[in-house]
Amino acid sequence: MNGTIRLFHCSILLIVLMMTSCATTSMTSVWKDESYQGQIHDVFVIAVARKYTNRRIFEDEFVKQLKAHGVNAISSYTAFPFDRVMDKEVIISKMKELGMYTVLITNVVDKERMVYGGYGKSWHSHYSSSYRYSTQPNAYKEDVYHLETKLYDTSTEKLIWSALSETFLIDDITIDYGEEIRSFINVMVKKIKEDNLLK
Repeated sequence: MNGTIRLFHCSILLIVLMMTSCATTSMTSVWKDESYQGQIHDVFVIAVARKYTNRRIFEDEFVKQLKAHGVNAISSYTAFPFDRVMDKEVIISKMKELGMYTVLITNVVDKERMVYGGYGKSWHSHYSSSYRYSTQPNAYKEDVYHLETKLYDTSTEKLIWSALSETFLIDDITIDYGEEIRSFINVMVKKIKEDNLLK
């Protein structure tokens, strides 16, 4: 089997493997303040998202999964249903009113697009076929989202826990992105529990 054919078969195998799992999330780095000995009980959840709908889905799912561990959690959009940055003192005042002592913030820090397809006997035929393939509407595309999730203690304003992660998501209109968000948050909450910050 020559190199070109081997490359083609490897590409097909990669596509098949990825299509059997529409989204996967992996941790790229995790940090915890080892001096923090407590567990989180009251969490104000903030999702920084371009679309308000995504913000609500992220926050509500985090709240749901945190509550499953006995945490009193609140979505920030229920307190601040605005699409703009709120003043620090306004947020602090509201959190005190609600009895929130921890803030969880999650946001996208980067996004990449990967396109698979194309093969040829020479580098140029591979290049040209890949280019033609990538410009077709049905080309296999995958977005790689780099997300940051952090927990802060509001009484000291110190960072308690931080994680960087990658989520691979196929660009396909048939995918239930709500399910993909739930999958991502499940990974985050599971890791927070493993780090002894949840019951």
